[in-house]
Amino acid sequence: MKALVICNKIKIAINEKKVTEGVVHSVFHNACNIVTPDGKLITLLTEEKSMFPYSVRIKGCNNFYTIGLEQGMLLKFHKENITLLNLALSIEIKDAEVWNCQTIFTYEKAEIKDVYNRKDYIGKYIYKQGKLEGVGALIFNLSNEYSLFNSLDDKKVPLSKHQQFIFKRFCKFIETVINYDLLNISKATTDIIGFGPGLTPSTDDFISGLMMALVYVTDYLNKDVNDVFKINSYIIRDISSKTTTISESMLKFAAKGETSETVRHLLIEILNKDGLKLNSYLEELLNFGDTSGTDILSGIFIGSLIVLKKIEKGG
Repeated sequence: MKALVICNKIKIAINEKKVTEGVVHSVFHNACNIVTPDGKLITLLTEEKSMFPYSVRIKGCNNFYTIGLEQGMLLKFHKENITLLNLALSIEIKDAEVWNCQTIFTYEKAEIKDVYNRKDYIGKYIYKQGKLEGVGALIFNLSNEYSLFNSLDDKKVPLSKHQQFIFKRFCKFIETVINYDLLNISKATTDIIGFGPGLTPSTDDFISGLMMALVYVTDYLNKDVNDVFKINSYIIRDISSKTTTISESMLKFAAKGETSETVRHLLIEILNKDGLKLNSYLEELLNFGDTSGTDILSGIFIGSLIVLKKIEKGG
């Protein structure tokens, strides 16, 4: 087997022998998650999947179940290959394309009116096309609590019992983000984190998208991104062991502005001059998981709105 693409961070960690082995954490049709002794999460992906931080995309692999991977199996990482000891298989990585997961701020920026129009379009897109069973429905009830979200007044969505249960705490989290409230934001995060089913619960996906939007929209507006990185660091400060291993890893990357190819492409498409592929990336994102894509997009939408409104008020 051969790797098509490998994340730059894994490549460096393997070459420096900071990652030498790992154990299979979970196996799915299009992904296999591996945990290293120091808690790092590495994901093997099928050929068609979008890259993520700390992932490796495998050539010709369309289903990890057929390989025979099982939870608990041991893998060894070498400069030239990854060895699956229990299966006597190896994945050649030496010639794989290296993908950089870090933020990209070099693009031709759109006019501010176009960014506002795209933001509004995304709100309508979530309302019409999104899977609102996660936290998507919550964002269309925020105007009841904060005038900042009055633009959503005409898009009310009834909340399920589970959504009603989390709504007040969700609002408290949003309030701490709006106010850049470092004193209370960590507690507000742990009060909602882990809500919803799956390996990346709905609130976690939302927070991931929100943090990414804070980073990219702040940079677009030529403001100091370090202020956002500080806010994000407080958001994730106390999340250890409060959610799934996979979700915790995703949130820690997002806090630094690092995310999947699809999410990064979408954020740049919202903010760059042409925006011609916006619908394509929106559709691609909404196909993530069950509600994960909608939840991430909801976070991007609310995060973008918060930054744009803050700048309008001279923040």
